[in-house]
Amino acid sequence: MRARSSQTKTRSGRRTHRWGSDFLVFVRKTASLPSLTAPAPGPTVARVISEQTHLDAARAGDDAAFRQLVDPHRRGLLAHCYRMCGSIQEAEDVVQEAMLRAWNGLSTFESRSSFRGWIYRIATNAALDALRRAKVRCLPPMLVAAARPDAALVPAPTEPVWLEPYPDALLPDEASSPDAALSQRQSVSFAFLQALQRLPAAQRAALLLKDVVGSSASEVAELLDTSVPAVNSLLQRARTTLGTAPPPEPADPDEAHVVQTYVRAFESANVDVLVRLLRDDARMSMPPTPSWYQGRDAICDWLGHNVLTSDAAGRFHGTRTRANGSPAVLMFGPDGALFGVHVLTLAGGRIDEICAFMQPSVLRFFESPAGRDGSSNP
Repeated sequence: MRARSSQTKTRSGRRTHRWGSDFLVFVRKTASLPSLTAPAPGPTVARVISEQTHLDAARAGDDAAFRQLVDPHRRGLLAHCYRMCGSIQEAEDVVQEAMLRAWNGLSTFESRSSFRGWIYRIATNAALDALRRAKVRCLPPMLVAAARPDAALVPAPTEPVWLEPYPDALLPDEASSPDAALSQRQSVSFAFLQALQRLPAAQRAALLLKDVVGSSASEVAELLDTSVPAVNSLLQRARTTLGTAPPPEPADPDEAHVVQTYVRAFESANVDVLVRLLRDDARMSMPPTPSWYQGRDAICDWLGHNVLTSDAAGRFHGTRTRANGSPAVLMFGPDGALFGVHVLTLAGGRIDEICAFMQPSVLRFFESPAGRDGSSNP
């Protein structure tokens, strides 16, 4: 039986194939199944036999067997490509491209290496190809000066330049690799992603494969089709550029209270409550507009005149979630439609930064239960 696929255009204009049901459908079905998202600590004989059986069937044209091979790795691949690209939309396209390349290249897979390593090699190369056409991504404070609260919002740029949020609920299992130097949540923080964007693509790939995926230097060399000394050189230059990674921040004991108070401030349109939550030097950005505001007074001035107005009480509803390793809030309008994801950075029990994302193309990743972290909901 031959595989069935449909050809579509991605946002970048490239043509790709979507195999069977959409990736998000897969995620919805497997969000609560950690056994599908974390590779086993060591391949058992039964697993090797099962993988070989699926591989033989897939080589014979069985697309269901192919999905059995790749589905356990999809979450990890999506997160890996997101770190490479800084965009969950681009990452989804890259993973689809990698699936097509893997399907077409099954005859080249040699069982002396792991299928996981082989598929990561394909996905990494697909991401490197995408990065040759992409611009560096960042958040507005890294690109333009702060706006005045009384100024009109600057129109969104015509080309994608902003980092995009990533639901923690779509990350692979936290303990997916004991050899990884960075946790899954650390490695999707906006601070780390913006630092990664300063690295050339090859250095970025080597660092992520070694420190996040947890591959050895020899495995990274095989994945990147280079030598171990070359990999070590890439890693040394990348780490010199990034500097020493800070230790992970301990959980803020006031996080739940701060986030729930933030939700209540929006639901009741109470700027005074928001004032007490923000640090003096807090900042707020709202991609896709480049406009952002520096300082508690400027943020509350803009919100008070444009969002949390006197007639806005009851207009918004917020739900707690997590994104990019940080607390976040899903904001819904009067019609119940999701219109924003607010990613919050906390420091000392107060809000240090608000990144409020409003692009519909990004919000769709948070609209399903699979894209939300229900454990943090009130």
